[in-house]
Amino acid sequence: MILGPGSRPVGAAAWLPHVMLALSMALMGSNVVIGRAVTAEMPPAGFIFWRCLLAALLTLPFVWGAFCKDLPVLLANWRHIVAMGLAWSVTGHALTYTALQTTTAINAALIAATQPALTVIVARLALGDRVGPRQGLGIVAALIGVAVIVVRGDWSVLLELRFAIGDLFVVLSMASFAVYNVLAKTAPPGLNPFALLVAIMIAGLAFLIPVHGIELLFTDLRMQVSWFAAWTVAFTAIFATIFSVVLWNVGVQRLGPGPASMYINVVPLFATALAVIFLGEALAPFHALGFVLIVGGVYLATRSATAPR
Repeated sequence: MILGPGSRPVGAAAWLPHVMLALSMALMGSNVVIGRAVTAEMPPAGFIFWRCLLAALLTLPFVWGAFCKDLPVLLANWRHIVAMGLAWSVTGHALTYTALQTTTAINAALIAATQPALTVIVARLALGDRVGPRQGLGIVAALIGVAVIVVRGDWSVLLELRFAIGDLFVVLSMASFAVYNVLAKTAPPGLNPFALLVAIMIAGLAFLIPVHGIELLFTDLRMQVSWFAAWTVAFTAIFATIFSVVLWNVGVQRLGPGPASMYINVVPLFATALAVIFLGEALAPFHALGFVLIVGGVYLATRSATAPR
C-alpha cells in the first residue's frame, strides 16, 4: 500500500481502514487485560519501562532520518516533549498498571472510556475551548457512569468511603492521558508523527528510570525473569504500542480524524470481552449501566468536535 501526500492509499479497499482502526482499538484494549494478568510478575513502572525501551529501540532505526531532521524542532520544544513524556509514561501508563493491581480489567476498561470526555474538559481549562450544552451534558453523563462503576452500583459506598483505590487511580491516569491529548494537539506542527513518538518515549524513559529505581529499592516488586515476562513486554511493545499507532495513523489518514476518533469508543468493548474470555472476570449489571452512560456521554461530549466537516 502506497501513501501519497494528502491522497488516499493506492489500491486500498474501502473497508480496509475500518478494519485497521478496529484492530488498533483491539490492541489498545488488550493492553488493559495484559496489565491485569501480569500484576504478580511485573511491577508497574518496570513493565512500562521495558515496554517503552523496547518500542523505542525497535522504532528508531526506521525513523532515524526523520528523527534527525526534526531534532532541532524537538530540542527547541523540549519542555513540551518532556511534559508529553511524563503524561504518557508515569502518570499515564505506569499509574494504569498500578491501578490494575487492585481493580479489574473490566472496571479499568470502562472507566478508561471517559478519556475523550476528560480531554474536552482539559481543553476547556487549558485552551479555552468552548463547551456547549450538549458537550456539558455528555461530560456529566460520562462522569456519572464512572461513579456507577467506582461504587459498583452501591451508592452506600459514597457514605462509607469504601472506594477501590485502583478505580480512582484509573480516573487519575485517564486525566493524565487527557492532558497528553491536549499537549499533542498543541505540539509543533509539521513533525513526523513517528519521530515525535520516539521523542516522547525517550522523555518518558527519563522519568521511568528513577521511578523504576525507587520501585526496586523501596518495594518488594521485582520483574520476573521468564519467557512469559519477555513475551508480554515484546507483545505490548510491538503490538500495543507500535502497531496500534501505525494502524491508527493510517486509518486516520484514510477516513479523517472525525470519523476515526469514534472508534475510540469500542476500546472498552474489546477489553471487556478479552477480560471475560482470558481472565474469567464477570460482568455485573452496574457494568452495563456504567458503559451506557459513559459511551453515550462520550458520544455527546465529542460529537461536535469529531463530526466530519
